Amino acid sequence: MPRFYGKMIFVGLLAPLAVPLSGNAADRLFEGQWQKSEGAPETIRIIQYGETTAIFSKAGWAMASLQPETGGVLALGEGKWTITANSPPTNVRVTVGYRNDRLYLLVTPKDEGGSTEYKIIFERVEPKSKNRRA
Repeated sequence: MPRFYGKMIFVGLLAPLAVPLSGNAADRLFEGQWQKSEGAPETIRIIQYGETTAIFSKAGWAMASLQPETGGVLALGEGKWTITANSPPTNVRVTVGYRNDRLYLLVTPKDEGGSTEYKIIFERVEPKSKNRRA
């Protein structure tokens, strides 16, 4: 668990350095919490500041830059990710896409020469509303 908090602190320290280019919510299409749509439960959080995007979960983290001119690819970047349960974190390339209200994350280990790709599909986690009773 301490590594997870370290990642959160890292992202928190990095956040003030990024300057938002626009306050429009449409510019932050995939910001928020996402849950894996199939298989073992896994969630990721995405923080977006202008063209800089931070992706983090218990499995790892990545920093990406938006690619608005490409078809379907929203962000490209690099980071560290734990590919299997007991493996150490490895350097990865990350590609993020979005279609039909789903987030597509492609994680490619750099150490393996890009021959293995891990495709993960996420659905947005809606914030829980707090029901207050008088």
